[in-house]
This record gives sequence, structure tokens and C-alpha cells, in this order.
Amino acid sequence: MSKGRVYVVTNPAFPHLFKIGYTSKDSVKKRGLDDSNAPEDFITLREYECDSPKSIEDRLHKTYDNYRHYTHTGRKTEFFYKACLNEVLGWMDDLKGLTDVTDKAIEEDKKKKKSKEYDLTKTIKTRTTFKMLNIPIGSKLTFTRDKSIKVKTVDSINRVVLSNGEQMSISAAANKFLTEMGNKSTAIQGAAFFLLDGETLWDKRLRIE
Repeated sequence: MSKGRVYVVTNPAFPHLFKIGYTSKDSVKKRGLDDSNAPEDFITLREYECDSPKSIEDRLHKTYDNYRHYTHTGRKTEFFYKACLNEVLGWMDDLKGLTDVTDKAIEEDKKKKKSKEYDLTKTIKTRTTFKMLNIPIGSKLTFTRDKSIKVKTVDSINRVVLSNGEQMSISAAANKFLTEMGNKSTAIQGAAFFLLDGETLWDKRLRIE
């Protein structure tokens, strides 16, 4: 088994997302994330030493795939929406075989400030409404995982109508489509899975707020 690090990092340039990754190097800093031309430096929330870090990363990616961020062109990334951040960190904290090597200074700073990332997850967990986003009734939304799937808004809150005439909340619609694609259905934020004018409703909300 190859030793390495599995980690969770955030970046102020995209505050609604976090990255789950791994490296065979002996520290996240040596992984060179800050050399990737990102507009801001990455902040390490968790860094664990373990055997087979790639398999740990794969388990996390699979478990939280419903929260994965896709680009507007449909490219899959290693970034996830922060609605599941606390759960991911708790999962890692409880997993046997991981040795916490998170930088002590970062850990202390996180405790003192109670981390803005945690505060943000509370904001994200509140319901997103079409009225909040200035989306008129009758607007067509595109499912991020399959651009051929369209729904139409039917009220100012969160209900949409499917192509078969069935009406449901936007989160229920996202769960339905994900389940039909073979993904494990979980409690998700439907706004993260529908696009309007090439932008997810989630990103639209964060931009407006």
C-alpha cells in the first residue's frame, strides 16, 4: 500500500465549493495547488496521512457524488457544494486508519473563528426560491447531468413541471433524475442541479446575495 495524504481544501475565489483530493506527497502544500493559477490560495480544512489515499478519495467522491460540481459545459470536477461539507469532515474525522496531520495553526484559527465555511453551509441549507432569484413562472430550466432534460417553473417558490406533466419541487425533480441515472438518492439542494442561461440556480443565488 502506498502512503499519502487525503485532504479537504477551500478557496476564497469560489466560496460555495470545496475540493476533496489526495496526493502521494508528504504534505498538501507540496501538492502544488497554489501553483494551478487559481486566483486565490487554497485553505486546508483537513489533511490526513493514510495508506491508499486514492481509495479513500474515491470513496468520498462516490459517497457525495450528488453534491459534485459540474461546469456549465458538463465537465465533472473534484469540487463539491458546501451543503455536505460538515458531513464530509465528520466522516473523515471518524474514519479509522487516518492520522490527522492538519496544520496546527490552521486548526486553531478554524476553532477561534468558527470558520466562515461552516457558516456558509448554514446559509446554503436554507430554501432557494424562484422569487429570490427573479425567475419568472414558465421559465425553462436544464438539468446539469443531462442537457436534454428540461423542466418548467410553475410557481414563485420551488415547484416545476416535468415533460410528462408531473409537478414536484425542484429538489424532488433532481432526486428523481439522479435516481433514474443510477445515483444513490440523498437529501440534496435541487438548485445545484438546474441551469438557467448556463448558470446553476445555486451559483445565481450566491452571486445575487
